[in-house]
Amino acid sequence: MDLLERDREQAALTSLLTALGGRRAGIVTLTGRPGHAQNALLRWAARRARDGGLSVLHAQAAPAERDVRYGVIAQLMTSSTGRTEGGPAGAALRELMEHRHPDPLPGLDATLHSAQEMPTLVAIEDTQWLDPASLRWLHALVRRLTPDTPVAVLASGSGVSAKGRDWLGLLPTSPVPAKQLVLRGLTEKGVATVVETVCGAPGDQRFTATVAAATEGNPAVLRDVLCRFTDQGHEPVAARLPELRTITAAVVGDHATRALHGLPAEAVALLRALAVCGELLSFPLVRALAGLRPVRGQE
Repeated sequence: MDLLERDREQAALTSLLTALGGRRAGIVTLTGRPGHAQNALLRWAARRARDGGLSVLHAQAAPAERDVRYGVIAQLMTSSTGRTEGGPAGAALRELMEHRHPDPLPGLDATLHSAQEMPTLVAIEDTQWLDPASLRWLHALVRRLTPDTPVAVLASGSGVSAKGRDWLGLLPTSPVPAKQLVLRGLTEKGVATVVETVCGAPGDQRFTATVAAATEGNPAVLRDVLCRFTDQGHEPVAARLPELRTITAAVVGDHATRALHGLPAEAVALLRALAVCGELLSFPLVRALAGLRPVRGQE
């Protein structure tokens, strides 16, 4: 279900891997709201790359490790079997583990050198949580790529809005083909497919339309809602809409809480203040209520 209605994205990722197999570089970012299957698509591409005989360096950033210097790079260095036991990559990993960083970009030259022997996919999940040192490393990698460098970069991330900028938007112009794929919510047809799959029976039209609107087609939210719904013994019919609405509110709240948990404390305070009085007070006053300093020019 994670890959439902993702044909466009899968085709783009297949093209990226085909080009990499032909020793051509490429960059693809998967962005959108949390729960829109960015990471599932990245993992699908990583599996295909391995099955196709390509080398894969795979890592996942996390909010709890955002202050761990080169934390994501250490993951990359350990993610490819047999690549880090000796040689430059192994030395770079030892330096990272021992918190010694004589090289400002540990392992980067080794990664590029190894790719000459075996085309390499660098795949990083949840780039919104990259630690600053790992982000600089990733930017440096992209800047060093040329069209005939046998390295492809695939990054997934989430934001508050699908319209937000991602890490790629901060890079200078590159001769390497780069594509940003913004994932959208499922259509009502896709929602109907998930309803039938999870509930074991087709949902009636009103039920499907309601759950599609309530979850905004978010695959992760939709799946959790329907799993709770069926676990309570309900059938996907209009008569069960009150129960559906109650469950949906709880699931949406859980997902929002998890999203807020990863944000900086100042951002959480501002969002809480906006939720309480955003329509009653001006933004400077909302910031003051959240305990934030005034924006320059608004003192």
